[in-house]
Amino acid sequence: MIMTIRRISITFVALLFATISFGQVKSIDERIGEAMNGSNWAELRSLYMSDGKNLQTPFLKPLSRFFISQFYNEPDSAIKYGKEILEKYQEELNSSVPSIMYFMAEDYATLGHYDKASALLHSLNEAYRKGGQTANPVFEAYEDIYSKLSKCGTFSVERPDYNVSVPLLTHTGNRKNPEMMFVMANINGKKVKCNYDSGAGINIMTTKFAEHIKATVIQTKTIQMLGMSYADSKGLVVVDSLKLGDLVYRNVPFFVVDMRTDNPLANKKLEELGYECVIGNQTMMPLGEICFDFDRMQLVIPASYTPRPAYAPNFYRSPQRLFHLPLTDGRSGRKIDAIVDTGASGTILTNRYYKKNENCFTGRTATDSLRMAGVGGVNVVKTIPVSWTFTLAGEQYTETNIPVVTSSEQNEEYDCRIGLPTLMAHRKFIINFKNMWMRFED
Repeated sequence: MIMTIRRISITFVALLFATISFGQVKSIDERIGEAMNGSNWAELRSLYMSDGKNLQTPFLKPLSRFFISQFYNEPDSAIKYGKEILEKYQEELNSSVPSIMYFMAEDYATLGHYDKASALLHSLNEAYRKGGQTANPVFEAYEDIYSKLSKCGTFSVERPDYNVSVPLLTHTGNRKNPEMMFVMANINGKKVKCNYDSGAGINIMTTKFAEHIKATVIQTKTIQMLGMSYADSKGLVVVDSLKLGDLVYRNVPFFVVDMRTDNPLANKKLEELGYECVIGNQTMMPLGEICFDFDRMQLVIPASYTPRPAYAPNFYRSPQRLFHLPLTDGRSGRKIDAIVDTGASGTILTNRYYKKNENCFTGRTATDSLRMAGVGGVNVVKTIPVSWTFTLAGEQYTETNIPVVTSSEQNEEYDCRIGLPTLMAHRKFIINFKNMWMRFED
């Protein structure tokens, strides 16, 4: 059985905006409304860029621009369009307004304006209370978290004017079965090994690790994180310095979480892996571009960005803070939604994919088991091994043997998780955050 370590993302409670009713309107309005209501952000962007000038419903223009900016890494623009929406269209959007305010607070935090993020959520939570309603616990928790962060110094990145190369390590030393990938870092003056996880929307560390680097744990309201199950945060650490080679981050937030599960075997494996500190994608994105050079086993942070390819953007960052990459599925010929997860020890086609394509597996019986362990617990699923072809950035790739999950309790909102063995089969893997594109290089 395979032991996989899954991504960590924040679970949002009742965040997604309410269904918008359009009535008798033109086709582009309906299609854009359906894309929003279905959280199909790549489709929304495609529709708006090709035909947005023909929108007839006034608030759909700034709302489209808001969501495109939000999920395609344009926080300044998202705040601009969010302000316009709140000033002009609150009545039309009704119960969707709190979600927009939450995302705007996240954008302020991304830009280092924790005070503005906290103030915005405070006004939202106060409005709930004055209206005799209970505030959303996620909104309350992040108001508290942003308030605490505003007193800890501004997050920043100090980088040289040359390429920075940082050693990459795998647990096994085998690119075909790496299990977990690490970078060598220096945190608060101590040399440490950290999991470098594009599937983690936030940075996390254990209490033990916080003690090792002599960091103070700041008590905050609890948020729930989703790994294999839910786990509560135990506070917040802001490290003075995080060094990757000659690049230095200042005032970097980490959530403190208990990595242990209720399964002794899984706990033993996590301890063996040294799974105590995770650098998530919130810390990757400010770099503008990163390159995983797997031939040299180095993380390269370039001084200048690779020219934008014609197919950019080809991925977005979801409300759950995961990197979603639309692929063309070789089996169905349709677009499917993959996540790119450098913290996952394997690539899988999810139960959602299986349900969409169940007729392709008629007569196949799920005889294999896959054990997946991560924050919050362990999950064992039944799988069918298959060969799978997909197209990314105009190039076709084949996986000769990956599992399709035939049953799951997780209800994933994606069709495929691309993990380390798939990524490391190539010479290089580039993620560009400025123009939101990724590709393999061979």
